[in-house]
Amino acid sequence: MGRLFTKSGFQQRVVTNILLVGMVSVAFGLLSVYFFGRAALEKTIGDTYAKLAEVTATNLEKEIGRHAEEARVLSLANVIVQVVAESNISYEGLPTKEVERQLRTVEERWSQQQGVDAYLHAVLTNSATEYLKRFDNHDADHTGHMVIMAVDAHGAVVAATRRPDHYDFSASAWWRTTMASGNTFFSDIERSEAENTYTFSVAYPIRNRDRVIGVLYMRHDAPSLFRVVTDVKVAQTAHTMLVSSDGLILFCPVLPIKSHNLAPHLQTLVLKESSGWVASVEDVHYPGRLAINGFSPVTFTFGSGTENFGGKQWYVVTSQDPGEAFAPIYDLLKWVALTGLLGAIIIAVMGSIVARRIIQPIRVLQDGVERIAAGNLDHTIRVDTKDEIADLATAFNQMGEKLKASYSGLEAKIAERTRELETKNRELYALYTIVSTINRAAPTPAGYTDALTKIMVTLRIDAISLSILSGDNRTARYGAPKELAATALRALDTLDKSLIDSGETSPLIIEDLRGNPRYNLLERDLGHLGVTCVPVMGKARQVGMLHLLNREPRLYTSTERTLIQSIANQLGTSIDALNASKNPA
Repeated sequence: MGRLFTKSGFQQRVVTNILLVGMVSVAFGLLSVYFFGRAALEKTIGDTYAKLAEVTATNLEKEIGRHAEEARVLSLANVIVQVVAESNISYEGLPTKEVERQLRTVEERWSQQQGVDAYLHAVLTNSATEYLKRFDNHDADHTGHMVIMAVDAHGAVVAATRRPDHYDFSASAWWRTTMASGNTFFSDIERSEAENTYTFSVAYPIRNRDRVIGVLYMRHDAPSLFRVVTDVKVAQTAHTMLVSSDGLILFCPVLPIKSHNLAPHLQTLVLKESSGWVASVEDVHYPGRLAINGFSPVTFTFGSGTENFGGKQWYVVTSQDPGEAFAPIYDLLKWVALTGLLGAIIIAVMGSIVARRIIQPIRVLQDGVERIAAGNLDHTIRVDTKDEIADLATAFNQMGEKLKASYSGLEAKIAERTRELETKNRELYALYTIVSTINRAAPTPAGYTDALTKIMVTLRIDAISLSILSGDNRTARYGAPKELAATALRALDTLDKSLIDSGETSPLIIEDLRGNPRYNLLERDLGHLGVTCVPVMGKARQVGMLHLLNREPRLYTSTERTLIQSIANQLGTSIDALNASKNPA
């Protein structure tokens, strides 16, 4: 009985220890999945929402710019200019007070809708009004136009797509600002009690021979206008919000307009001049729970006056329910836990079976294991018990075979990694050689030519060109081979202008000009099919443009692209040094 108890106790200890190891492994796996998986998921979601905020900000700028362009086009129409000019002529010779009196009289009757039939008829039936109505009816993208009207130099409306609320707009901020500055005016998001909605307005000066004679005004339904841009979702609860620099939420697909503010601490995190993402517990929709917010400033390249957009900077901020954002990690934890528990149970059962037969042939197994551990992977363990121990011996033999195969595979992997390391070393050496050449010889013409030659040889390209820029002008150009055809240089200038006008700082990589409908016409002049244009950025701005040319189509690897970007960065530093030497402080 004592011997049987000893055997049973040993078996129990084996099973218990196996189960304990399994549970510890499961716990460690759960912790690893939670902490490392959560961090990786946060970064993935954050990067996604930072990009979403950037795209939304860009789309918002384009949408507002489109309406500004509509106003500009309408202001140039001859019929608009003519009607506004005729209205201004009707006031010529009258004292200012008399003009104000007439406008005030009509405005009082207009606002009371009494005795203004003649004025209203004149406004709503003239040729300029018909022109504005035709534009509004035929513009497929005019969603959100509430009214379009033209106002003369005295503030009186002369044409409108519908009956305006007022006749005299001389007291309106948009009229005064546009007439005084001669620039485009963009309003804040404003509440219109008469129309029971929020509006956004654009005003553009109407000119006649470079003289401002009136204002073309567009008022848009803010919810319709901004929902088109901000109602973009990458998940069920994810959405973007438009926020002003004082933290007021100007527009949100979920909340009423201008009804909520970002928390002060969240404002300091997201209202920045560059895009990014943060994780905080101060999300406006889900306070108290860790949420991820992407953000990006709306950078308008037009209408930069301090009176525009309510005198505030606009930002795009994203929001999402944390429960939805982190649902994948919680699902993964559940499945890891269930799988780990099942694995631990399976291990315990198998351990119990093996432990029953493990004592008698232990010496044979021990000897065989020692031989295998010593490196004799060809040794075969022979056990004739005809039970589970024999299977275990067979398993050890299979293990030896697999170890032998694994060692062979490991040697192959080591050789492969060694080749990869040698490749990396060659690339680093090439980059070091190029950088050394730039630092040693540049900034001089011979230095740049030597550096470009080394770049051409390293990247195995057919031609290379470097243009050094100052503002919008090119101050110098270097190439290898030394001379490129004039037609090729003009083609490169065309590519440079397209890239600079787009404001893009990433490389323009055209693998095959023939397959690019935008640039395929440059094939004949350029004489090369593979073209890469890399903006060379200094500390504060673009200082040059690097061109890599291949006669045949060329697809760069990710490693080559990284090398190209590193070279461009070093050239930017060199050109900054050249500019500093020419213009010492």
